[in-house]
Amino acid sequence: MGCGSSSEKEIKETIDLNKGLEIGHAPENCLVYNKGTIESKESKIISFTFFRKIESGIWRFVIAKNGLSQKCRVGLLDGTQLFNENSVLGDSQFSLGNVIQHNSHHFCTDEMFDPTTNFTVEIDYTSRPTRCLFLGNNASFAFTHIPSSIFFSATFFQSGDKLVLSAIESLNSGSKMAPTRTFRWDDCTESTVINLQNAKHDLSEALQSVKHNLPTISPLHIVRFLDPPPFTLRPEEMIGKGEPCRLLKNRHTVKCSFPSYSLIAVGPEISRGVWMLCCRFDQTNDAGRVGIMPITFDVAPPFNPSTMKSVALYRGDKGCLVHNGRILPDLPKFKDGNVLTLILNMNKGSLHFFTDATQQTFSLRQINEPIRFCFYLFNQRSTCTILACCELKESPAKHQDNEQRVQFFGNSSPKKNGSPHKAETEMENRN
Repeated sequence: MGCGSSSEKEIKETIDLNKGLEIGHAPENCLVYNKGTIESKESKIISFTFFRKIESGIWRFVIAKNGLSQKCRVGLLDGTQLFNENSVLGDSQFSLGNVIQHNSHHFCTDEMFDPTTNFTVEIDYTSRPTRCLFLGNNASFAFTHIPSSIFFSATFFQSGDKLVLSAIESLNSGSKMAPTRTFRWDDCTESTVINLQNAKHDLSEALQSVKHNLPTISPLHIVRFLDPPPFTLRPEEMIGKGEPCRLLKNRHTVKCSFPSYSLIAVGPEISRGVWMLCCRFDQTNDAGRVGIMPITFDVAPPFNPSTMKSVALYRGDKGCLVHNGRILPDLPKFKDGNVLTLILNMNKGSLHFFTDATQQTFSLRQINEPIRFCFYLFNQRSTCTILACCELKESPAKHQDNEQRVQFFGNSSPKKNGSPHKAETEMENRN
């Protein structure tokens, strides 16, 4: 994907690089600036910002061909936070390679940034949501919902490291290019850009084979689509037997390596909005389990099903909901290969379940703390594949008469009648 070139109509203001740039937050006498080139004089890590704080409009920074030394990083610094020596390293940066670093998270890009071509960093406060776009000839990515003010930043690691700028421009309009990968600034979740104006757009290519097994959802109702979703698996070093579960190369399937109690968290930490998780179990002997867990619950061992009172799981072979040390029996069973959809509505504090597009007649209620989706594996070679994880504008779940409503008790739920986690199952019949 090319970086593109500027037209006179597109450029609002061009900064004269020969007059020097304001370099801030750097040790004195460590950097040399000359006509758009910044070079390190010290054999140590130096993080710094340059140019002024950006709070509005559209700005583009163009790095020249071969204009960034190997292993050096360029990126963004949150202008609303106080700066310290680790600030730049902790915010959003990337090097000319295949790793993006943001808030101590690392993401591998599918393509390599080519150091022999120029590339741009575009900050756009006029777009909705606000975003920063990184564009190279072979790769591109973006951060959305950026802070209200931003510094352009860089990090050098040794003497002689340099950054060469060929242009700094204020623009009348931003780039129309869609990035190959998009990350949200505040929670590091990744989303696939979806054309919300195109009603013919399907959820994703991966869902085509199971489309008929999903609840009816208009593409216009999708806010963002996480592809792939983030996972939290049990640490290998705490087991002593090797890795109990592993994420396969498709980045959507988790496989159990040997019989082991394995609870895996998936998706972002959710405290607001409407979210959907679609998944499919295979080789579990129909014993797959899926549900939600408080973000304060530690997925690391030791634990077993009896210690997971704050976790709520819907189990296939038994046809039951397990939560708070109790079992809600006689629910519809599901099997390996069925498509399970969970609709979490944090605006109402509810969780609904679908099996092959059919809404089940039970739900969790009074969910009033941040949670994550989760699933449970035990059998060797059993797998769970996440088909979709996305935020919606509204819930597809409908009101049902005689719906069984189970109160959710998380780690922050208050004790009731002196008995902790005393669950209530409500049978409601609204005529």
